[in-house]
Amino acid sequence: MREILPSWQEHFTSDDYTEYCWHAPTVRLYIGRPTLKSPDQSYKYPNWVMNALGGLRECVDSMI
Repeated sequence: MREILPSWQEHFTSDDYTEYCWHAPTVRLYIGRPTLKSPDQSYKYPNWVMNALGGLRECVDSMI
């Protein structure tokens, strides 16, 4: 993850994790997202395709 950040940037995301880390042990998980392989490099699926795949148990369970 560090390789995709500019050298001056120290953190990957921002949220309210500092609020609840005081109360309970915290773990952040990054998982893969299911995508379809494009028929050729110039073709791009519409955004709704990735959102639809993210709601299918068959696609998500294998990524975790």
